[in-house]
Amino acid sequence: GPAGAVVSVVRPGQSTIGPFTLSQGQSRRVDFDNQGAQVTLTSGSAQVHQITGDINSNYEGRWFQLLPQGLWSNEYVTPVGTGGADTRVFLYNPGASDITVTYDPGAPGGVTSTITVPGGANGGSARSPVIPTGQSAKFSSTSPFYAIGTTDANGGEIFDWGHNLVPTALLTSIAYAGWAPGCTSIGCTLESAKRSRSVLWITPVGGPAKVYVDFDGRGAQCAGPGQVQGKVLTLNLSEGEIAKVVDDPPADNATGSQGDYDMTGTRIFTCNKEKITVVWGQNPELSFSGDDDGLDMGYTIAPLGSKLRCTVEADKSLVVAQGDRDVTYLFRVFNDGSTGLKSLSLDNEFTSGTVNPLCANPTFEAGDNNN
Repeated sequence: GPAGAVVSVVRPGQSTIGPFTLSQGQSRRVDFDNQGAQVTLTSGSAQVHQITGDINSNYEGRWFQLLPQGLWSNEYVTPVGTGGADTRVFLYNPGASDITVTYDPGAPGGVTSTITVPGGANGGSARSPVIPTGQSAKFSSTSPFYAIGTTDANGGEIFDWGHNLVPTALLTSIAYAGWAPGCTSIGCTLESAKRSRSVLWITPVGGPAKVYVDFDGRGAQCAGPGQVQGKVLTLNLSEGEIAKVVDDPPADNATGSQGDYDMTGTRIFTCNKEKITVVWGQNPELSFSGDDDGLDMGYTIAPLGSKLRCTVEADKSLVVAQGDRDVTYLFRVFNDGSTGLKSLSLDNEFTSGTVNPLCANPTFEAGDNNN
């Protein structure tokens, strides 16, 4: 924001950097060698990315957007399962004790397994099995953890890219691809193979869904549950099934496809509130070594929509006081989504013993009374 941010970076085994001040739009690179580095802000807000690379490699690297730790969760889904270069998910446990993460392949008949993620003073990490070609994967635990996906995880310089997994609780029914070219060049003209190398990876979460793809974001809208107005590509996907979508020739008037090798501006949505997760990135099966039209890149497309959470606070000394006493509760409503809200109304009635779903089931310590 305009006021800037005051930032510190704690690096295990290395010196702490900061605090330092970033003005709006300013950035700073901080190097670290060990897992468990922490970026903390004493004021303002900042966006944090992690860039990794193989030392002395020509161009092997990955880039990840990082979520604040307060949004980490115990369940994630990735829609990326590649052929031609292995994709794995790396799991980070911020705690001191080991945790067990369940790995659930998205394909019917997939074998569920468990992964032990060690803990430690600086947390611990583990990696998943290779995610099979064309499959999604779900990771869940009873404890919060963080997850990032890596393509070409088993070595080599080509096809390397990464994406962060979004907690399923933060997913919505809408995603918008702000930048999603199919090739390095406009029209994929640098090689004889005329096709997109990068695709949109899409999968529904929590159940089957009819997913609509509005090429170039031309304004298709939901007309009701499971109904849409406008030209779209319709995908009937079961839970965990993935679609790899491109906008390659020929153009299709029925779906609105332009056939321009570019998914930039595409809007992906459902009309019955089904959640989706979407990633843009290179499909190794469509590229090759020395491919000048191949982009060894990818990123997670942030879900659109509002995600509300609420905390309830009160002065404990008043809550536990005996006799008739008025207690003032403070409700804090947070929007963890990407779409702003106006004129938010919160109705909550404690005297009946029930609360509005937004702040349902507040936690009361021993001696507190829900009244």
